[in-house]
Amino acid sequence: MKAGDPLGGDARGSVSKARLWLVVGACALFFFGLSTARDHGSGDRFTVLVLGVGAVSLALVFAGPVVTKLVGVVFVRRWRGPATLLAGRRLAGDPVAAFRGSAGLVVAVFTGSMALTMLPGLADQVPYSDDTWRAEAIVATGIGDPRQAETLQTQTETGQAVPITEGELGGYAALVARCADLAPLLNGLTCQPGPAIYHPTGMSQVTGDFQPHTGDRSAPRPDAPARTYPARGRNYIVIDPELLPPQRPTAAAALTNEANREQVHTAVVRALPGAHLQGKERDFWADTLMEDLNRATVIGLGIAALVGGAAAAVAAAGSVIDRRQTFAALIAAGTPVKTLGRALRREVVLPVLAATAGACAAGLVVGLGLVEITREITERGGFVLTPWFLVPVAVGLVVALVAASACGPVLRGIRPGDYASE
Repeated sequence: MKAGDPLGGDARGSVSKARLWLVVGACALFFFGLSTARDHGSGDRFTVLVLGVGAVSLALVFAGPVVTKLVGVVFVRRWRGPATLLAGRRLAGDPVAAFRGSAGLVVAVFTGSMALTMLPGLADQVPYSDDTWRAEAIVATGIGDPRQAETLQTQTETGQAVPITEGELGGYAALVARCADLAPLLNGLTCQPGPAIYHPTGMSQVTGDFQPHTGDRSAPRPDAPARTYPARGRNYIVIDPELLPPQRPTAAAALTNEANREQVHTAVVRALPGAHLQGKERDFWADTLMEDLNRATVIGLGIAALVGGAAAAVAAAGSVIDRRQTFAALIAAGTPVKTLGRALRREVVLPVLAATAGACAAGLVVGLGLVEITREITERGGFVLTPWFLVPVAVGLVVALVAASACGPVLRGIRPGDYASE
């Protein structure tokens, strides 16, 4: 390993192909994370998956100079014209400097392509009304203050609002509330005398501690009977509160009818500001969630295009200034400025396009993996190819054109006399 680059490069910026092993390791970590996430019994099953996504993003940045060098080698060996040869020599001789302006773009394009691959498939997995709750129910989740559930009970016309504690039991979604109170609200749930744990039909008896979304883990009474019910939509486990220590409500559900539905909905909104509401028509919160995610992704890619274009343009102009003595000598030797301009444009555009293509491909693969794992968990949705996937490609093209356009004015300012003045 040569000095100057901890991953195998020398002082001039040459790189070792050993960097590609980072990509192999990051991909292995990501696919191991997918395998771990399929284990529903693990409480932190997504930790490795998140680390894998971050590792892939980081590995793309480290592998970029290697790809840039390989592109330069191909150009040198198969060059057609002096401009192509000059660009290839620059890319192969100093790939780190050639790729430097594209590093930030790689992360932005990878993140954008991953998000735009996932969002269409996630649209069917966001919790729209899916027959989990009865049509007459309004469900509010994300309650910050447990006293809000009590306020809701007094504000609804019937006073039938049911406080609920959300959490997990053995890795499965669970609700702590009286079965008799939830039965009119939750599809398929029927109760029997005495407190019990109700789990969906087909689900093996679940053991372990109950972990609320906010609060301490606690174990149900060991003598708690387990009963089944034909769940519809989400597979919720229902735990009677008598089987656990007192829990803090994090959700509430209210029963409505055609006459009082709007009044109850208004009372819920007033009593639970900021809560996520799900009702008969659809999940009111999910209505705006996907729109916000799409909007945030597009805005983020737009900002990435501006910042990436500016960074690439500054890097390209700085590269010309750093080599002004070399360009002045070439001009003094009779090399046409147009030839040098074509060479500069190619050495700027090629790393950007290669980075964009690699980041888009990686984002597509990672996005497909994430869509598949969420489909397996929620049993809904799947991959949907939309024209939005072309947005990251367009961002790369815009950045490449902006960066290439910055070379011309700086190059035209170089005169043969600059070589003599040095």
